[in-house]
Amino acid sequence: GLSRRDCSRLITSFKAAEKNAWEIKLKKHEEILKTVSDWVNQVKKRTNYQRTHVFNTNVTKAKDLKAEIPGKIPISVSEQPSAKELDKIRKFLKNLHGERDTNNQEYIPLEIKRQKKLFDTIESNPLTEEQRRAVVIDEDSNLVVAAAGSGKTSVIIAKAAWLIEKALRKPEEILMLAFGSDAAKEMSERLLGRFPKIEPEKLNASSFHSFGYNIVREISGAPT
Repeated sequence: GLSRRDCSRLITSFKAAEKNAWEIKLKKHEEILKTVSDWVNQVKKRTNYQRTHVFNTNVTKAKDLKAEIPGKIPISVSEQPSAKELDKIRKFLKNLHGERDTNNQEYIPLEIKRQKKLFDTIESNPLTEEQRRAVVIDEDSNLVVAAAGSGKTSVIIAKAAWLIEKALRKPEEILMLAFGSDAAKEMSERLLGRFPKIEPEKLNASSFHSFGYNIVREISGAPT
């Protein structure tokens, strides 16, 4: 058998090899561990509405990490940032059931409160509670059903302003459509009034007719 000294040396060598192997794995996945861990923090802090595709994509990334880095995290690396991030991700996956619904239910009133100043001042009259909910619910697709004169244009303007202020979208990534050119022009002017530093040409506000015509013209190569 091995002597006590040899056993001690063997254990030390094993621990060193284990530490080295884990450090290599953690280094290899360092960037994605940071990205997924930051997302988990957002969910826990109710920072953003968790869209279906965003939530599912990040859960898939988390599960892939769990599969690619199996095994108990050894004490020798447990205090390293990447190891802590992996541990956080694993714990999140253990309690995943209902997390998205819980996040969104708690997020909506929190975000409405956080954006009170914007919603109180974006239009001449403060937005109603229903209008505020229509703005902060940021699902992949949103259907808002409202009667004539109920403030649909105000919601569109507030939604665009909210997306820009939260840096969720750049001005040039937002398209606002109205039935009439006057309404489209009004939306653009009201949003520019809120964000005077935005270059007017970066705002895409148009009537349905003009937008459709521009698409046809661009595809067909017709002269302007």
